[in-house]
Amino acid sequence: KPILEITSISGGVGVSAEIKNTGNVDATNVEWTITLDGTVFLGGEKTGTITTIAPEDSAAIKSGFPLGFGDINIAIKAESAEGATATATATGKLLLFFVTGL
Repeated sequence: KPILEITSISGGVGVSAEIKNTGNVDATNVEWTITLDGTVFLGGEKTGTITTIAPEDSAAIKSGFPLGFGDINIAIKAESAEGATATATATGKLLLFFVTGL
């Protein structure tokens, strides 16, 4: 079965991360969400779907273009059609559209 992990969380213009399949079969229809919580005026949530992540492969995801300031909490979730799930959290700072401190 697929096993999902969220890795490589980084900042910059928004938040980037990777979803890795460490299982032994494809993860299909992987729905993901990146949520930025805090003083975020725009771009606080971004969702998407990745058709397939092969075993030992990964896919890059990226938040929208956030706008805000101050401390933020970042939550990332992923779930495949096969029921594999992964979550990750991080904290950082948002200065206008730039995320730092990860």
